[in-house]
Amino acid sequence: MPSGRFASIRWRIFLIIIVSILPAAAFILYGAAERRQHEMEATAQQVSKLADVLADDIGHTVNETDTLLRVLSRLPEVAEDRGAACSALLSDIRLRDPRYANLGAAGASGRVFCSAQPLAGPVTAADRPYFIDAMKTGGFTAGEFQVGRITGLPVLVFGYPITDKDGRPQGAVFAALDLDWLNRHLAGLSHPPGTTLTLVDRSGTILARYPEGPEGKKWAGRTLPENLLAPVLSQPEGITEAKGLDGTVRLYAFSPVSVGSREILFVRAGVPKDAALSSARTGLLVNLAGLGASLVVGLSAALLLGHFFIMRRTNALTATARRIAVGDLSARTGLPYGEDELGRLARALDEMAAALEAGSRNLAESEERFRSLVESTSDWVWEVNEDGVYTYASPKVRDLLGYEPEEVIGKTPFDLMPPEEANRVAEIFGRVAARREPFASLENLNRHRDGRLVVLETSGVPFFDADGRFRGYRGI
Repeated sequence: MPSGRFASIRWRIFLIIIVSILPAAAFILYGAAERRQHEMEATAQQVSKLADVLADDIGHTVNETDTLLRVLSRLPEVAEDRGAACSALLSDIRLRDPRYANLGAAGASGRVFCSAQPLAGPVTAADRPYFIDAMKTGGFTAGEFQVGRITGLPVLVFGYPITDKDGRPQGAVFAALDLDWLNRHLAGLSHPPGTTLTLVDRSGTILARYPEGPEGKKWAGRTLPENLLAPVLSQPEGITEAKGLDGTVRLYAFSPVSVGSREILFVRAGVPKDAALSSARTGLLVNLAGLGASLVVGLSAALLLGHFFIMRRTNALTATARRIAVGDLSARTGLPYGEDELGRLARALDEMAAALEAGSRNLAESEERFRSLVESTSDWVWEVNEDGVYTYASPKVRDLLGYEPEEVIGKTPFDLMPPEEANRVAEIFGRVAARREPFASLENLNRHRDGRLVVLETSGVPFFDADGRFRGYRGI
């Protein structure tokens, strides 16, 4: 174990070292913070631009789908419910555009009468959100993630109403965007290493994601975790930092894909935070080498200055502080009071000890007066904690109920009452305690130790600790 002299010099050296390295430390921290901020801003701009570009790209597909459905809804093969001709037409269009898993049309009842993919039997779209919204709004609508009833593939379906000459919806034409195609499309885009690209619908279900999960695991159909979804839905455009689906912390930017003023999809692009800050981290390591040199210089200077004689006074201060800590409030340093730091500290320590000693005497006298008052009063003074358990009982309980104070501690007031009375009083006291209100003159029936019943009139007030937390009741 180090000697007292070694310990005291060590602390003085420690303080001198801190002073000597402050300029170097300030330089390193300021430079690292500046560089980190710059790189974070640059990365935020990069990932925000990436999200916007992807949102525009997806938005272009959505707009083309809108145009396609508007045109299809006016074709005679669709508008006049020509099933076979309509299916042949849509099949030819789908073969020319690999983005769509299927194209089709449904009547006012929701029955699909036309499909680019063969129908194995009757199929209805009546319960699909895209169909319901198209019939209700009379405009272009987007559904949510679903597995197609005709194709069996994960798709995002868009709809547009088929109207009569008066503009009344008579059904809807639909286009099912192939989410497998969308995944391939995301993988083919240019982006920095470690980037993730995610497209989600309004409910937070993943429609497509790059890269795919481990061993080709598909993300489509899974719900985005709350910590990743909440920022997107609360502020559809912006930057946030979060742990991704693969556990990597990234900077994320998100941007909506809208139809008119309605946001139907959300694009989310993420870049690993570690990669974004790698250059700043390298710079910090270089600067730490400079700090090491500063430490060597500071240590040398501290060793030279550490020869000043301070042990007697610091030992006296330490010994006095330890005596006070173990309760010896009569301890004093015995040092002369000077205007230097240690002299002022000795004065302050002695004055503190004197004040504590006086306060201790006053507290003891106050406690003695309180004890005498409590033991001489004709009332039973009590205290319960926040659980209603007695933590104090004055000796008067012996006269009133025949119990020693020590026997009452740990019980509740209701333990001393007949069951029916305990239930009645518990209900009254429960309402009062819930509001943290005082109560007065509450009559209650208690059972004396010898078995007879005793009627008491009880009053109490709540008490709280220094932080304002409820700690129980005190009363008589």
